[in-house]
Amino acid sequence: MKKQWMTKSAMVLVAASLFLGACSNQTNRASGVDSSQAKVEQSSTKTSAKTNKNNTKASSSAMSQSGEETKSNTESQSATAKSAENEAAEKKEEATQSAASAIDVNALLNGDYSSIAGTWKDDEGHFVTFDANGPVSSSFPGDKKVKQESMQGHAVTAGVYIGSYGLLFEDDSENASAAWAVNVVPAGVASSYFKIVRDQDAIYMGQGVDMENHPYYRAN
Repeated sequence: MKKQWMTKSAMVLVAASLFLGACSNQTNRASGVDSSQAKVEQSSTKTSAKTNKNNTKASSSAMSQSGEETKSNTESQSATAKSAENEAAEKKEEATQSAASAIDVNALLNGDYSSIAGTWKDDEGHFVTFDANGPVSSSFPGDKKVKQESMQGHAVTAGVYIGSYGLLFEDDSENASAAWAVNVVPAGVASSYFKIVRDQDAIYMGQGVDMENHPYYRAN
């Protein structure tokens, strides 16, 4: 009886031991699974963080590039607007000058005097009259009889016609001719010497810079 009881006890201990061993293996396997899952989750978290970091860098780069493009476009638009303003100002200035003056200095240089045709007078009572072909008469000869009056163009400088005016008298004396400088200056253009800008067309005639103190203006 005692031997039988001991046998049963031994069997119970063996069964208990096997049961505990099975539980321990199951616990280890569960622990291994949990550890593996934790590693997978940690790896997934790292991958997600890296992806987010890359996305952030890409977004930052895109924003920077967009900002540079916007700045470039703004500068380009500003330069275009400034160029358009300058062009408009130049056209306005040309239109103003054209409206204020009927003189064509280039035509004068080529022998077409129609833009200054008519009589011009200065503040001292002197006068000179032109038609489309050139000088017709003037007060310069005084009592002398004039054989020919002429005007010769030499250049157009800074919008000013530069030329010379000549007289040829009928007598045969050594003073049978006379000549002096003539400048034709459209309204709004600076004169050659003193850079005087007048609001009407002017002709300067004489033998020195003093001629700019006595401009000839249209009399008709």
